[in-house]
Amino acid sequence: MRYETVGSSVLDSDDQNHPITTPLAIGMTVEIEQNGIDSTTQRPIAGKIHVRGGIKGIASVSNGALSVSGLPVTTDADTLVLAIDGTVTTLDKLQSATVEVYGLPQADGSYQATRIEAKAQAGSTRLVGTVASVNSMGATLVLGTSAQPVTVSYAGLGAVQGLVAGAVVSIEVSGAPGSYSATRLRVRSTTAQTYTSEVGKYIVCA
Repeated sequence: MRYETVGSSVLDSDDQNHPITTPLAIGMTVEIEQNGIDSTTQRPIAGKIHVRGGIKGIASVSNGALSVSGLPVTTDADTLVLAIDGTVTTLDKLQSATVEVYGLPQADGSYQATRIEAKAQAGSTRLVGTVASVNSMGATLVLGTSAQPVTVSYAGLGAVQGLVAGAVVSIEVSGAPGSYSATRLRVRSTTAQTYTSEVGKYIVCA
């Protein structure tokens, strides 16, 4: 599906008031609000484009397997892997680099990468994934797979509506793996099925 995007508002999907000024690129994951049909091209018009930011943090590569900020990330032949200068590279070249990983959270807690970008500067750490479990009494949640779990405390945020096992969340965190504290938490979906059904559907292709 090709959309007309001239005049579209491009926004952060977690913060609807924050515009995205960097160009859209192949492999980014987005949501689109259609606003009519272009009378000339007969293509749908993208009124608003919501960019779903991905996992951000330090990459660790071991035996060809990638994890970012402690979360396991899976790749396939279609995953675009980019160095800081924008050239295509390989996973092993990203060891210890700051990266952002766009992709689709899976029901088993893994994260299927569609685009991996190395960044020149370290920024905030963001975790994105499917919640494996929630301890409401202790105000903690677990992301990742059963083999590679990541625990996050959200005690400083109070009650979070829609936070249940199976929900897809985006979390800005402080600290390091093993002692993460959430500084912001957004529930993107109450179920990972919303994402697993979107392979090839809401990924920027051109």
